[in-house]
Amino acid sequence: MKRVSRFNGVRTVNIPFSNRRDANQIGLMSERNFRLFLIGYTTSMIGTGVVPVALSFALLKEGRSAQEIGFVFAAQTVPLVLLLLLGGAAADRSRKAVMVSADLARCASEVALATLFIVTTPSLYSVMALASVLGIGQAFSSPALSGLMPQLTKTSNIHQANAIKASASSAGQLIGPALAGIVIAVASPGWALYIDGVSYAISALCIVLLRIPRMKPRTGESMLVELRHGWREFSSRSWLWIIVVQFGLFRMMVYGPFMVLGSVLANRYLGGSSSWALILSAQGAGSVVGGLVMQRLRPNHPLKVAILATFAFAGPVTCMAMESPATVIAAASAISGFAIAVFVTLWESTIQREIPTEVLSRVAAYDWLGSYALTPVGYIVGALLAARIGIRSTLIVSAIWAVLSSSIVLSIPTIRRLQINQSR
Repeated sequence: MKRVSRFNGVRTVNIPFSNRRDANQIGLMSERNFRLFLIGYTTSMIGTGVVPVALSFALLKEGRSAQEIGFVFAAQTVPLVLLLLLGGAAADRSRKAVMVSADLARCASEVALATLFIVTTPSLYSVMALASVLGIGQAFSSPALSGLMPQLTKTSNIHQANAIKASASSAGQLIGPALAGIVIAVASPGWALYIDGVSYAISALCIVLLRIPRMKPRTGESMLVELRHGWREFSSRSWLWIIVVQFGLFRMMVYGPFMVLGSVLANRYLGGSSSWALILSAQGAGSVVGGLVMQRLRPNHPLKVAILATFAFAGPVTCMAMESPATVIAAASAISGFAIAVFVTLWESTIQREIPTEVLSRVAAYDWLGSYALTPVGYIVGALLAARIGIRSTLIVSAIWAVLSSSIVLSIPTIRRLQINQSR
């Protein structure tokens, strides 16, 4: 197949698409900035994967209830929600500085939290306060990361870069819980939390070493004006805000109850932290596979495929509600992990193609805000609802919601019809 070059009009032979993908991937891994980013990001994700297991079982070891675990997770998420817009505006001014500062703050918080669990019995309020620092850090680093990706490589490599990033995140989710389970078994949950602190220090160092061009200074607009500009970009795209609303409700109705009640059920009938670590690690393993697959695939209707993948999110909560064996729950979790990688790769690539780079972090902040705003409610309401109607009934409600919300969003024409070849 031949084409005409847009630069010189000379007819050239097209490289087969599969070979171009391989070349792009090899090119990505040869780029110093992307390699440094990947090392730091993967390490950070391993540390992040440790936290749900280590923190939950540190609290359970002290006799804390499901409601108290929910309060701690909510304390981590509330500042994330409150500060995301500020983080997005700050990131569009200096993404590198914002990410380094966020990593160092989270490093200090996790080291302090780990030390408290090892040397004493910390109060619930001190645990919540230190957990909130994780949320503050994420409020600034997540929008910055979304805006940083297009600066790490050329536009044609964005899809592969996001797929590799999804695999790295998934590898962390695979290794982190397993590592936490081992450390808890041979030492204590506090020692496992040290891993997260060290991972943030390594991530900060890698970001410092990145060589990316300075962002062009913006005019003397206030942050409020800048955020209004970001809101116009966000709200003018129906496909964007519809899916953000879907995921805000998903995290309240499905993710929050699963994370809080899953650890309680694992402790009650699945054998403890090792089973919960297996379930979360299986999700990570599925995501690794999904990320690898998405490095090879680039569907023409990315959002349609992304939403089709979200139907798999109902699997783990359904199996947990049925009190299935840990291996069955882990298998469902692996399938949902595969779906997560598919969704994340397609979603982030679509946003990075469709949104101007100079406003990308602010739009990403609205994305994160909408997606996370109701998560603290999910942690608390999931625990409270379980106390009223039972854990099993609560998880069944979560599964029904997961299927219903995906069905509604998939029926919307703007979601199904958006095509890659219509992107910038």
